[in-house]
Amino acid sequence: MLDPAIKAAADAVLRAVPMELVTLYTRYALLLNALDVTRKEYESRESVTLSTTMNIPAGLRLPVEPDVQLDRAGLVEAYGEELPVAFCSGFLVDLVSHFDAWMEDVYEQVLPILEPALSAKDIERKVRSAWTDSGGMPALRRTFLVDLALQAPAGKISTPSMVFDRYEEMRELRHAVMHSGGALTQKHVTKLQALGASVAAGAPAGASTVSTGLVPSGLAVGAKVVVGAGQLLVLRRWAFDSLAYFLNSFQVS
Repeated sequence: MLDPAIKAAADAVLRAVPMELVTLYTRYALLLNALDVTRKEYESRESVTLSTTMNIPAGLRLPVEPDVQLDRAGLVEAYGEELPVAFCSGFLVDLVSHFDAWMEDVYEQVLPILEPALSAKDIERKVRSAWTDSGGMPALRRTFLVDLALQAPAGKISTPSMVFDRYEEMRELRHAVMHSGGALTQKHVTKLQALGASVAAGAPAGASTVSTGLVPSGLAVGAKVVVGAGQLLVLRRWAFDSLAYFLNSFQVS
């Protein structure tokens, strides 16, 4: 059984997370609605021209300031097609970054209980290097799955290792969005294929983050990560389910 202090530390962090997640999703949902309202407004006009640079104060203008103007058609396309796609991809990046922060907060609280001799600087250093390799896996993952030996909550088929694999898949997809314009590189494909191997044959949709349609063309070099309004709901559900799993896992271990 885990030290009660570890259970309490994890609970103190994770119990507060669902409302943070609700707030994060709500902000994105409201802004997506604002994009749609704006698109409809521009569609209703006979003609309009908007400059994104004309009203920049003189002291903040670039030495050579481009004059970026959009007409009615350009504005309708931007608010109806381009911005929602970019915005939804931003939700993936934001959500996974928040998830990292929540997991690292638990890690930071657990470390001094596992290793009482650690100084504050030691803990800070370990948290900053939470995703560096430690015996073939990230240090944070090793602490959760090996050192703490987290157990599956009652009634759950997925093991903590499988849930962590789905989390690491999300981190790979975020990396693709941030560093290669959403296109998978060979490194992404290799890592995602290795992580996907832990999903049992015949597993229901949602057992793997990739199977939910975030890479609809399949795992291949150059395949694009696709995040639209519908995928926001998939990502939201993944985050809630994963957080609930880890919260319960700490309590039953």
